[in-house]
Amino acid sequence: MQDRVSVGEISSRRLRLSYLDRGNPSGPVLLFLHGLNDHNRTFDSLIEPFIDDYRIITPDLRGHGDSEWVQGSGYNQLDYFYDLYRLVSDLKLAPVTLIGHSLGGAVVSLVAGVFPSMVDRLILMEAMGLWIPEEGDLTVLDRLESWVNQLSQQETKTHKKISGVDAAYERMHQANPNLKKATARHLAHHGIRKNRDETYSWKYDYYTRGHDFSLRHQESVDIWKQISCPVLVVNAKNGLSHRIGHNDTLRYFDRVRLEILDEAGHWIYHDQQTKMQELIRDFIQPDFN
Repeated sequence: MQDRVSVGEISSRRLRLSYLDRGNPSGPVLLFLHGLNDHNRTFDSLIEPFIDDYRIITPDLRGHGDSEWVQGSGYNQLDYFYDLYRLVSDLKLAPVTLIGHSLGGAVVSLVAGVFPSMVDRLILMEAMGLWIPEEGDLTVLDRLESWVNQLSQQETKTHKKISGVDAAYERMHQANPNLKKATARHLAHHGIRKNRDETYSWKYDYYTRGHDFSLRHQESVDIWKQISCPVLVVNAKNGLSHRIGHNDTLRYFDRVRLEILDEAGHWIYHDQQTKMQELIRDFIQPDFN
């Protein structure tokens, strides 16, 4: 089947949020959610083996890609959580298999815990988990002081401008040397937008990089414990710390399996694309028990 791609939008708390609807419209639904400062076209190669049999939804988080940016406030997990709930509800996607990377993994796990009947299976790729104890144990005064300092620094920033796709590609390849050249160019092409002065800027709001105090550790744990569907956690041997699966966090999930992939960093599905596709395919088979 030739890939069927349509662009859709929903409204969530007066923000216009963009998504792509691809694949087989009659098939079971796979929803892929990207991480911080990424965009939905990051999954283009990963989803190729599933196009014929599955309907595939890839949203842009608020403040990312082709979704609108907030004005006068920040971004936190609960904002993203509500947006994803709105998308699944508005498009009547449930029961859906949710697949999230990094921040996207944290968000899909919230939906699976709060609304377990909506989620058929859950796949977490290098998903954001609990911060290291030293960060988690900060007092409220320390947390608020850090938050104010970071916001004050962001107030002085302006969006970086770049000359075009070639410059974006060079920056992306330097920051992620493990990326194949074709992948880096693809991500750069879809990750920038043209400005009025003929320069380009990245398609994300730098305010998305602010501190997120919306959930404390125990609150996240309480939500994870409510997840009833099968869960596949896939982490990279050379990934980041504080992923779900680190710090003894697997004990908070009931039906869970952990896979560790060698020769991979945080962008695990780019570094080990074929292996990640195999893991997803085997996990979403209807006879999984």
